[in-house]
Amino acid sequence: MRMAKGSIRRKIMLVIVSSVAAVTFLLAIFIYFAESAILTNILGKGRSHIAYTLNMYTVDALNGKIEDAMSYTTRPLWKDVITETNSRYEGMDAESIRLKLLDMDKKWVAAKPGDPILKEYLENRVSMGMVDLLKARTKISEIFITDKCGGLVAASGKTSDFYQADEEWWQKAYNGGKGSVYVSDIEFDESSKNWVISLAVPIKDSKTGEVIGICKDRVGIEKLFGNLASFKLGNTGHAILIDNKGIVIFHHGISTMT
Repeated sequence: MRMAKGSIRRKIMLVIVSSVAAVTFLLAIFIYFAESAILTNILGKGRSHIAYTLNMYTVDALNGKIEDAMSYTTRPLWKDVITETNSRYEGMDAESIRLKLLDMDKKWVAAKPGDPILKEYLENRVSMGMVDLLKARTKISEIFITDKCGGLVAASGKTSDFYQADEEWWQKAYNGGKGSVYVSDIEFDESSKNWVISLAVPIKDSKTGEVIGICKDRVGIEKLFGNLASFKLGNTGHAILIDNKGIVIFHHGISTMT
């Protein structure tokens, strides 16, 4: 009888110990996954914050270039040269001006190094200042200004066209005489063989606020967002800049727009 009771006690104890062990095991699994979820949530929020910070850096970098372009348009010498160029259109109707500029466009495209037409627009005081500007601001690959009709006034180097008023960027920056800031999509610059963003801002008369010309510059993607390449997260984490179509704009070691 005593042996039977002892056997029953052992069985009961075995069941209790097994139950406690099972509960402890399940509790350990629960704690593990709960802690993992909390850790994942913390890491996720941390990385989201990092991504947000990098995003703000990217936006600030681009806004900084827009502000730079706007600051160039306040230069008195630029305004004086543009005003002088605009005075040449006095007494001419719109069609006559357009035909004149289209004729200049043909001559410009055909001009070779040393041609007087190139010297007039690429070696004046404003143009030489633009060349110095590009040396100081290495992120800019090209800069030039036009008059109120889209004719070239000065440039850091030979542009593909002389007449710019038929270009979408010029029309949006001129905005019917009201003036607006224009920012392009990523585009390939044939002259520099680089991917760039084009910025165009209106140049206005200091007294009347009238748009007297347009300034356009091009900023290289690799130089504009190059600091993203130095970002590291652990051993393998890095930053990638992607547009709304899923195309890579910037990734260290990978070609742009792939």
